[in-house]
Amino acid sequence: MVKEKKKYSDETGLQIALILCKYFLQIDDLHFGLWTPKLKKTISNLPMAMGKYTNHLISHIPEGTRSVLIAGGDTGPLAEKLVSMGYTVDYVSHKPVMTKLVSKRLNDRLHIFECLFKDLKTVRTYDLILFRETFKKMSPGICMDKCLKLLNKNGNILICDLFQKDTGDKNPFGETLKLSQTYSEISKYPFEIIHNIDITDKTSPTMDILNDILLNVGDPVFNLLLSFLKNKYAPLFKLIHFRYKNKLEKLTVRYFSGELSAERFSFFHSYRLVVINKKSEFKHDS
Repeated sequence: MVKEKKKYSDETGLQIALILCKYFLQIDDLHFGLWTPKLKKTISNLPMAMGKYTNHLISHIPEGTRSVLIAGGDTGPLAEKLVSMGYTVDYVSHKPVMTKLVSKRLNDRLHIFECLFKDLKTVRTYDLILFRETFKKMSPGICMDKCLKLLNKNGNILICDLFQKDTGDKNPFGETLKLSQTYSEISKYPFEIIHNIDITDKTSPTMDILNDILLNVGDPVFNLLLSFLKNKYAPLFKLIHFRYKNKLEKLTVRYFSGELSAERFSFFHSYRLVVINKKSEFKHDS
């Protein structure tokens, strides 16, 4: 029951975020942007930064790649662009919201596996398995084992994601997969890292954009809503405050305290673009 409630909450939050981004920013996907020195770090430039991110990601697809499996994290634009470039694309996702959007956008131009990546069962194999901001949510060992079975000879894995540094401090952004743990797990498998690029400084400005939205829009709206309930529906407000006091306090501290800045993000995370080749030996950049 708890898992079902969390799943429903995550799906609802995702739908709300997608609706707001689509209406106010003309963005129909959710991921970090890539900010070049000449691109001014403003919310109006976020769509352009996201486009640069996608182009940067695609530019690192190894030569000779024909078939691609996207492991979640896309509402359709990335898959559509890859299909338009001539790649054969399949998509795997356990989130109904994402699945519906991908299906609507691409119709029958790709095959969708509606399951968790670790539960995927298919006789199909691929030249590339692509993880865009989804690898951090998986068990790296289980993931590598699955990739080993799904990849063609000399196939590749492309990961573009954030990883937690070993800072020793509690991560205000929420715990995620540690970079050291990822390296350790990958080293147990017959893979070789052929590209390992730190793009933290280029992606982290996205957090300043988000932080600005939360402080100047989210916080005032949230407080106005609470004030409205307190004055108009006092009994309901007291009930909510009594029952969810701790959660409301945690929400306020996490999202409306200014902690979600690019500087803080970079302290706790390393955002990397990693290409891993399926071979008999493995070694990685330090």
